[in-house]
Amino acid sequence: MKQRILNIFILNFFIIGSLSSQIADGSVAPNFTATDQFGNTHTLSDYINQGKTVIIDVSATWCGPCWSYHQSHTLADIYNAYGPNGSDEIMVFFVEGDGSTNTADLNGTGNNTLGDWITGTPYPVIDDASIASSYQIGYFPTIFRVCPDGLVYEEGQSSVNMLVSSISSNCSQSIQGASDHGKINDTELALCTANGTPEFSISNYGTNHILSATVTLNENGTAIGTANFSGNISQFSSGTVSFNAMPMNTSVTYTATLDNINGNTPANMTMTNATLTATTANPSLTDVTVNFFTDNYPSETSWEILNSSLVVVASGGPYTPGTADQWGGGGPDANTTMTSTHVLSPNECYSVRLMDSYGDGQQYGVGTGPNGGFGIQITDANGEVYNWDPGAGWSVVAEEGVLSTNPSTSIEELSNKVLTVYPNPINEYANIEFIADNSSATRIEILNSIGQTVFNKSLGIVEGEQVFNLDASNLSSGYYFIQVRSGKNIYNSRITVNK
Repeated sequence: MKQRILNIFILNFFIIGSLSSQIADGSVAPNFTATDQFGNTHTLSDYINQGKTVIIDVSATWCGPCWSYHQSHTLADIYNAYGPNGSDEIMVFFVEGDGSTNTADLNGTGNNTLGDWITGTPYPVIDDASIASSYQIGYFPTIFRVCPDGLVYEEGQSSVNMLVSSISSNCSQSIQGASDHGKINDTELALCTANGTPEFSISNYGTNHILSATVTLNENGTAIGTANFSGNISQFSSGTVSFNAMPMNTSVTYTATLDNINGNTPANMTMTNATLTATTANPSLTDVTVNFFTDNYPSETSWEILNSSLVVVASGGPYTPGTADQWGGGGPDANTTMTSTHVLSPNECYSVRLMDSYGDGQQYGVGTGPNGGFGIQITDANGEVYNWDPGAGWSVVAEEGVLSTNPSTSIEELSNKVLTVYPNPINEYANIEFIADNSSATRIEILNSIGQTVFNKSLGIVEGEQVFNLDASNLSSGYYFIQVRSGKNIYNSRITVNK
């Protein structure tokens, strides 16, 4: 756990703890009625009267330990396996207990939050500080277990198995679970060609290992293929089922159904449908610049670009650690943009993979990326090609088919003999020579390695051979891209400034 979050946690522990004392174990659980993120109303006593144990996570959107526990997906696993999405023996609630936060903070767009607490959370999320008050919260997060007899106990940030064992031992409720129970997950497929290979992950929430499964793929409601899974997926693990390559269309709707598990009908059919979103990979020139936006712990993160054979063709990091704390915080590579240039092969499809050795993703410090974020950006001479900020709570994340190159998009092949830049490399001055088209005004634009315009000049309407004298004295050393637009002609070239 990083020191910055520890300090915030300790500070708020004493602030909140000084105002109240935690509700005693074995007390009667205060009842509540509240509305969740889906607009559904819940009353605690209703679930208790049904003989269910209720888990209540009282947290705050700014709380680091709360976010870490939320990102562990422990309560999501409990809900999917033993809650209404599974055997329906347990209920789970998330309660935002700080009255100073708002809906934007829960959605990850506010100013007092560590991320998006809503997206992907299957159980009810309730924004109601009065519940925290009635349970006399002394610190965040506090995890409560309310047994079917209506008595409440503090549970702690337990694992799934620990929670189930605790319920069975202390609540006089024997948790059975469901046998052949799984979930097929939504997916995306970026297409570099007309054909694609659809893949879906299957998560096992049942008590039996998933040894086999059948998935049907539908296009606009019509079945177009079937794939069979064969393997061994233990409970709370996932496996992948793949279809054969087939023509894909970005303008149609693809859905998949999990037809059977181990030859049996899945235990809960509400989790057996998924969607596939097909997109076209971003077209790119072969000459690219990678900008990696570090957080306060640059020595933990690194990135890779992989070709269609999953061979790493470009990489960066981990970066230089600092000495601000024991985890290598701060230093010259923290909270900055690490830039490198690369030449990709033409006619290829590329994926991106990010790694974080600590396993908590990027979330600390001040991001220098778009909108103040972290992650990775890829640009070419035409500007941004790809931008991805996966947020917090990951150790390895990847996106496939994010960009594609082809022989007609390299800088060298876009350059035309009527565009000449000399000398190149440039020191102070250079000549830009080209043939102008007088059908409209001619404009010269120079972009830096991250796609920012550093020079832009209109020459008006000119015709024939032109020589423009460029004053490069204000340009720093590095790679730049020149684009000349003259009538219907667009000329591109790469230059180097050496000083």
